[in-house]
Amino acid sequence: MIATIHNIEVGRPSPVVLAGKYRLVSVLAEGSTGTVWRAEHLASGGPVAVKLIDPKLAGASEGLRLCEREARAAGAVQSPHVVQVLDFGRDETTGAAFIVMELLEGETLADRLRRLGRMPPGTVGRLIAQMARALGRAHAAGVIHRDLKPANVFLARSDGGDLAKVLDFGVARVEGAGAAAGVITATGAVIGTPYYMSPEQISAQAVDHRTDLWAMAVIAFECVTGERPFPARDIGPLVLQICTYPIPIPSEVGPVPVGFDGWFERATQRDPNLRFQSARALADELRRVSAGGGVS
Repeated sequence: MIATIHNIEVGRPSPVVLAGKYRLVSVLAEGSTGTVWRAEHLASGGPVAVKLIDPKLAGASEGLRLCEREARAAGAVQSPHVVQVLDFGRDETTGAAFIVMELLEGETLADRLRRLGRMPPGTVGRLIAQMARALGRAHAAGVIHRDLKPANVFLARSDGGDLAKVLDFGVARVEGAGAAAGVITATGAVIGTPYYMSPEQISAQAVDHRTDLWAMAVIAFECVTGERPFPARDIGPLVLQICTYPIPIPSEVGPVPVGFDGWFERATQRDPNLRFQSARALADELRRVSAGGGVS
């Protein structure tokens, strides 16, 4: 099916239609659990985004379960800062599991960082505040994202400027969902992005909402300095950086606002009880620091 879409002649309609409703048009992005496509909703003629679960990660039944979990996790969070899920299912002809979402216009935070290298602290503070609104509601609903990273934050164009939307709840844990909410699929593939994982997550310990707060801090560090705080390429050294080595000091990497070092130190305490305890508290303090002026 993937090969079919790439071999379509320019200007001709795609023959790939999922569940008789969604015509695939072109690839938009590769995610941790699948590929996201621009698609057309045949009944309305409107554009949508369709994520196909990677068959290498899960078979047909497992893929459908992953789609259902993502749809329910995202649906439990009513926020303009979370991508809207419209439908999910499995195509009987191809066996492909899919999830349908609103189509956003803009770029991911990862794409912006590739273009700009780093971002103004005030902009980063506003971005983290918008993410915190989404995650605050998610955590209140018992949903832990567990795969926050720049590629999963979309900066949608709006009349008031960029609107940050959290994407991809494919590996989210929902309280009360039991073993089905794990990050390991039936094929044994581990899903997630280690660079942004908290010590408890990367060492396979129990996690709660504070693992998302750690990831938010790592994202903020990367946005402000242009560098990841834990950059090791191999998983062994990366685990040591996250779990054992001294936590990096942002001002030793690049110019940061006065107070940002202290904010990052608190946000990345290895003991979750010593971190900020809510997304709002983390974001409020970052905005205060970012608006303070001065550089350390």
